Amino acid sequence: MEKEYEFINGKGFGRIWYKTISSTATIRGDELEVIIRDEPLFGKDKEMIEKIRLDDIEDVQIKTGFDFWDLLIAIISLVLLIPSEGKTLLLIPFFLFWSYRKDIIIACRDGSKVVIQNDSNNHEVKDFVTAVKR
Repeated sequence: MEKEYEFINGKGFGRIWYKTISSTATIRGDELEVIIRDEPLFGKDKEMIEKIRLDDIEDVQIKTGFDFWDLLIAIISLVLLIPSEGKTLLLIPFFLFWSYRKDIIIACRDGSKVVIQNDSNNHEVKDFVTAVKR
């Protein structure tokens, strides 16, 4: 039985990305294969492939984080726009929403870790973690 999961994380300002990190995690029998592609707007693409036996996985965690640039824009906007009208303050939740992400951290028994970055809080994150922990 084979199950594939797709995750994506963009680095940039809002939805204008200067780098995309896409990850594909495939569970085949008792093995997990993780392919992480780092695709910058300018420069050379990088690819990392990790194969892990499910028995070698010690822990799987979900860590909530924020994209640095989007969070910085939201904070600066908040500071600059507080004295202004309330309508412009409506931009801040968009930057906070765009900055939100969930990282999946897979810890192995040998001490190594694999981090899968994901932009959204979709159901696939929880499904993936449940499937790996079985």
